[in-house]
This record gives sequence, C-alpha cells and structure tokens, in this order.
Amino acid sequence: MNILSFFQEGLFKSNHIIWLLLCFAIVISFILINKKYKFSLETNVTILVCVCIINEACKLCVNLIDTGVTTGLSAGGYYDPRHLPLQLCSLQMFLFFALKFFVKKEETKEKILGFMVPSLMIGASISLFIPTDGTTFADIYVWRYFLYHAAIIAFGVYLVVFKQVKITGKVYLRNVVYLFIYFVICLWINGILNYANTNFLFTRRPPMDGLPLLNLDHGYRVYLITLVSIALIVLALVHLPFIIVNRVKDKKLTKCE
Repeated sequence: MNILSFFQEGLFKSNHIIWLLLCFAIVISFILINKKYKFSLETNVTILVCVCIINEACKLCVNLIDTGVTTGLSAGGYYDPRHLPLQLCSLQMFLFFALKFFVKKEETKEKILGFMVPSLMIGASISLFIPTDGTTFADIYVWRYFLYHAAIIAFGVYLVVFKQVKITGKVYLRNVVYLFIYFVICLWINGILNYANTNFLFTRRPPMDGLPLLNLDHGYRVYLITLVSIALIVLALVHLPFIIVNRVKDKKLTKCE
C-alpha cells in the first residue's frame, strides 16, 4: 500500500479524524481524572495492566489461525506470529507487568519509566496517525487498536504532567542504548520468524510503501541506517525540551543554595 492509496482508503478522512479526536479526549480525560482524584502511580499502573490484558485477549481471539480451514483437514492451529506483543507499543505490556508485580527497587522503576515516556509518546502517537488496522467503526479490532494506543499515550502524558520521571541527558543516552539493543533483538526475531513475514520494529521493511525516506529504493542496508538515524533524531527532539527545562531548574536551585 502506498501513501496515495492509504489516503484514499481513509487516512485523515472522517473516520480517522473522529478516532483521533476520541483518542485526544481519552488522553485529556485521563489527565483530568488523575488531577481530580489524585490517583497514585501504582493505581495508574494497575489500570494500564487491565488495559493490556484486555488488548492481548482481543488479539488472541482474533489472530488464532485454524490450519484446517486452508487444508481441509483437522490439522489444529496456531497464533499468528505477526501479532506477538513485540512491537514497541505492545512491548509496554511487559513493562507494566514488571512495574506492577516484580520491580521493587526505586532506581529500576525510574529507569523503566524513563524509557516508557518516549516509547509511549512517540511510538503510540505514530500508530494513531498511521492506523494499520484501518479506521472503520464496525470492527471491534479497530476499536481495540485505537483505545489501546490512546490509553498508553495517556499514561506517557501522565508521567510527564505529574512529574513521575525526570528526563535528563543520561536518561536520553540510556534510552538510546535500550532501543538499539531491542533493535538488534528484533533483527534476530524477524530472522527466526522469516517464514511468517514478521516486521517487529520495522527492521524487515518500511511500515508502509511509498514513504519519502523510509523506503527500500537504495537497498536494505541503507534503509536500516536511515531508520536508525531517524530514530536517533526523533528521540533527541523528544528528550531535548525536558533536558533543557530540568537543567534550568537545577541551575536555579543551585543559585538559591
């Protein structure tokens, strides 16, 4: 699918715009509710754990493949590997579960939350603007797609608005390292699951055809270099405002002392 056909099939048309407005309303409502009732970080994590469970349960029900349908035999079935929770947005489920049930050390929590802020605000926002599952209101799977991404964006905004995490230059460098490690892991996973045509973290091919920079016009290796370069730039742009604000605050505190 190229950009022109994607626009023709509903990108930024009525349905898509309504979905974006609905997601925006969810994010704002999430923040206002937190402001009014002063929910703790733990309560918010619990809410997102429930959202993740519902999201993955829906995916599980929809993406089971009955091999008997294609073979005509009672051959069993399997879960479509392309829908494993290994994209950056789906991966957040493991981080929410870690925060809720396993991680007790505050320093580790800070590292996880510091990684989640750019992951949620960048990755999930891109997913809303490029809805790969469509924009129809008649499909429950599309509802799942938009509501899930709206919820995790809301949590990312919550972390910033209620100052649950402090973004510094150190956090930026750490997040770059984390993402690069996961980038390599996705290269391996996509290689192992080559038969299923998986594309986790888009290390196999661009998210869609016809993109001006992210394309295979100059070969696969050039595409990977471009993908990494764009990721570094976007990460820097997202982190930079917070880094500057925090440095200014730290300098003022130092002067006051």
